[in-house]
Amino acid sequence: MYDLRGSRAPTQACSADACPAYRSGPLSPGLAVFSSAVYQPVLNHLIGRAPDYGIKDYDLAYFDGADLSYEAEDAVIRRVRAAFDEPLKSAVEVRNQARVHLWFETKFGEAYTALACTAEALERFTSETFRSRRPT
Repeated sequence: MYDLRGSRAPTQACSADACPAYRSGPLSPGLAVFSSAVYQPVLNHLIGRAPDYGIKDYDLAYFDGADLSYEAEDAVIRRVRAAFDEPLKSAVEVRNQARVHLWFETKFGEAYTALACTAEALERFTSETFRSRRPT
């Protein structure tokens, strides 16, 4: 388990209020911590494991529709990585949700329409276990 801020787990260290990169400005509004960084600690708690057991990375998402270039996203990735120390520095993955549709089909083999905000990404979350179930 990473212990980067006293007794705080990396999931807590990556929260919007604690994230040094968020406080210093490179991430636009819409910052979200998601994927295994959110659901794995819950599952771990339920079965008595350490909070960060089995987590390979911490996904930070933001939304910047003003510049969809790889270069703009890469600049944010570099700034965020610089804000963390190891071992979290190597485990944080940052993605601009406004540009996911540009590469998703090539990587995963299915179309992905453009998002309007980071929250929409959660509606397309890949794990059926954690998808919101809406009454019909």
